[in-house]
Amino acid sequence: MRLALLPLLLAGAALAPLQAAQDDARRPPNVILWVADDLGWGEVGFQGQERIRTPVVDRLAAEGLRFSAAYSGHTVCAPSRCVLMTGLHTGHAQIRQNSPWASKLHALGEGQEPLRFGTQTLGTVLQGAGYRTGAFGKWGLGAPHDEGRPLAQGFDTFTGYLCQKKAHDHYPPSLWQDGVPLSLANPGYTPSARLSEPPTDPATWARFSGEDYAEDVMLAAALSFLDEAAEAEQPFLLYFPTPIPHAALQVPADSLAEYADEGWDDAPYLGTKGYLPHPAPRAAYAAMITRMDRDLGLLLERVRERGLEQDTLVLFTSDNGATFNGGVDRAFFRSNGPFRGMKTTLYEGGIRVPLVAHWPGRIEAGGVCEAPVGFQDLLPTLGELAGVDLEGPLDGTSLVPVLEDPDATLPERALYFESGARQALRLGRWKLHRSLKNGRERLELYDLIADPAEEDDRAEAEPEVVARLRARMAQEHAPSPRFPHPEDPEPFDPRARGPLEVVRTDFRAKGREGGTIGSVIYQPKLRSDEVRPLVLFQHGWLGRPRDYDELCEHLASHGFVVLSNATQTGLVANPIIEARDTLELAEGLLRSERVLTAPVATTGWAAVGHSMGGVASLRLAIGSQSIASVCALQPGWPRGLDEVARALEAVDAPVLVLAGGDDRTCPPRRSRPLAEAGPPGARRLWGMVPGLGHLGPVDGRWQRGDLPADEAHGLHREVVLDFLLATLRGDAEADERLVRRRDGWRLGRPQALP
Repeated sequence: MRLALLPLLLAGAALAPLQAAQDDARRPPNVILWVADDLGWGEVGFQGQERIRTPVVDRLAAEGLRFSAAYSGHTVCAPSRCVLMTGLHTGHAQIRQNSPWASKLHALGEGQEPLRFGTQTLGTVLQGAGYRTGAFGKWGLGAPHDEGRPLAQGFDTFTGYLCQKKAHDHYPPSLWQDGVPLSLANPGYTPSARLSEPPTDPATWARFSGEDYAEDVMLAAALSFLDEAAEAEQPFLLYFPTPIPHAALQVPADSLAEYADEGWDDAPYLGTKGYLPHPAPRAAYAAMITRMDRDLGLLLERVRERGLEQDTLVLFTSDNGATFNGGVDRAFFRSNGPFRGMKTTLYEGGIRVPLVAHWPGRIEAGGVCEAPVGFQDLLPTLGELAGVDLEGPLDGTSLVPVLEDPDATLPERALYFESGARQALRLGRWKLHRSLKNGRERLELYDLIADPAEEDDRAEAEPEVVARLRARMAQEHAPSPRFPHPEDPEPFDPRARGPLEVVRTDFRAKGREGGTIGSVIYQPKLRSDEVRPLVLFQHGWLGRPRDYDELCEHLASHGFVVLSNATQTGLVANPIIEARDTLELAEGLLRSERVLTAPVATTGWAAVGHSMGGVASLRLAIGSQSIASVCALQPGWPRGLDEVARALEAVDAPVLVLAGGDDRTCPPRRSRPLAEAGPPGARRLWGMVPGLGHLGPVDGRWQRGDLPADEAHGLHREVVLDFLLATLRGDAEADERLVRRRDGWRLGRPQALP
């Protein structure tokens, strides 16, 4: 059945009903995207599970379309979600592995690697198409309030766990709801404990539970969201990345009772493989999955009650294969079906997942799509259904043709995966595994049609196939500053001087109040008339001119034209005067016909400054619409910072504030509010560098800090250049370098205590 047509339910239908059907067909569908956590391919009834009951998912499969060769985005949580959100596989995605490094910016150490500001996601695409968007569950792509949070990535509302480590406890003391902690009636504890022997007191087990089961809370929020969207007659995206059945093994007593008489458990789980102990681990695991299935059923019942079944596309899947720890017995349940491997491996058991699409009246019941598909296909699929032209290259393809006809042919593409030094690529029937250990390459080749269990390695027998897939594998990988591969080329060094020769010219302009204002222009020698970005640099309080000169020359050697205002230095410097003078200098520069060797942009400038100059740069952004980004290095001023912070609440331009951990002149506590201020959608980056002093005179008390001066100046050059490349030139690799982990610190939105 074609998606563009509705069935004619009445024989001899007249033109008016047909027109109504066609009008309805053009309405973009509501979307419910339910993603289980660590649910194996074989843990649902429609794929052969005999012990765990999943009647709701089985009904969806029977009434809809199931994909027999569906793949997640990765073999572990965060990168798989990143692929799902962005339509880019892990050779191109921003997040390519789980990060054990919780955000140092958050007071409670909560969060993972963030999606960058401005990323095209499922949320932003459908939100831009007029959808109401809500996420409920485990996010795992940022920290509270940083640029990776759901509310900054296209979701109108979110209830759940932002940090996937916090999601290891299904009875947490709190969840996040729209940026604010939502307190629950649970004691809260680190979800890892070990018992030396089975306890005799039943109360021992009770301490590993609570009153408010997290999924119940998130489901209630999702049902309210659905009701509000239905009342508003607005299409919606309801994304439910449930934390179930990921360990710890925790489930309410009423669900556990459904499996109490199975007699599966001879001994309790004592926590010897991580997470929490449980008296009946097999029963608990099955009960968690059945409860998840029940909860999905409650959501679908609300869809039916609202009369939205015909208008709602339901997608059910899992983020990776079943796990090996926390008391989970995947062998007992045959969790990964006939496939080799498990979560954390790139064998089929780690990345092959259930996928069902259900849409009454649009998708015929009982269909099976055997074509290999992946998480990267969901963004282009939903984008097409919503009528959106997506930006930039994507690794996925729209699945609308197979929703219409399961036997339709999809465009040829490779399904690619990488995890550290391991890679896998499926192309047609063949799958190539590649690993590098201690610099030694190992290749395995499997024919997944003849050998889905990956037992017969054909690498030696099929060298031509290996060579072809090996070459394709190299094409699918792009270097990532945040997640480097052992074979990546030497990365670009933003501290190194650029390739362009720099011309340094003194420049003076008339001020509005009489007199002249002096400055220096740093211009790169270019052979073309390409319009170059303009950077307005503000000198600092007690800074050394030669250090600022080096920074300006560094930026110019990479293609920027830098106008440096050196007139307001010393103890009498004033950021208000400096900002005003700099704008007058910039206007005079644009009027000049003799100084510029090539055209510069008349708007979209950057403002950069150190110390007092950092405050002046922020004032430039407040007072001029021409400023497109601001980089304030260790900003400080004896008075007026609160006023500047308040004014920044209306500034949309990206702002980066760098503070020194040992800076007594401009301490972090004074500059941090400057990075916290801004509209909800504005980009704010903050970094507090341990050991960084103020960088004043070498022999003065202002210089004290553990970070050597040369290292500190190199850090300034690196951060400023990457920030300008990212914000003025849209350089994604520079943006990746900005947000990468450093020695004990990183750049990201600062976090306040909840």
